[in-house]
Amino acid sequence: MLMYRGLRGSRLHGFATPDSDYDWIEIWDHISRRDYPPWGQTIDGHTDTVRVELSEFMRWAVSGSPMALETIFSPDEAIEFDVLKPWRHAFRPDLRAAQASYGSPIRRFQHSENAKHRRHAARLQYDLDSLLTYGYFDPAGYAKSLK
Repeated sequence: MLMYRGLRGSRLHGFATPDSDYDWIEIWDHISRRDYPPWGQTIDGHTDTVRVELSEFMRWAVSGSPMALETIFSPDEAIEFDVLKPWRHAFRPDLRAAQASYGSPIRRFQHSENAKHRRHAARLQYDLDSLLTYGYFDPAGYAKSLK
């Protein structure tokens, strides 16, 4: 059963252009191994969907994964379907785990020659700083801060 479907990527982070594709994350209670791997990505035209089982998503959340925390803190307007809302609103991340999970991609992206990668590093750092200060963050907060 589908438990959550929400935007991720540039449309969630506030950097979408008219040419941007739609990136989705779906959380399922169970995913048949014959249909998809435990988590999988499909790309169909301008739609990119990541599917993950709830148990795996919970592991991501507890470990402070940026994708999991962005999903948990997504605003209602970025969500198409959500039976996890009460849990998402009650979730409190392990700040030490999040700091460790964010560190590697921030370091990797900030030294890239690619401007988009450096922007990702700045966004991830902004999100982490907000998380450590307030206990949550707005996934589009960095883009809003630039305006």
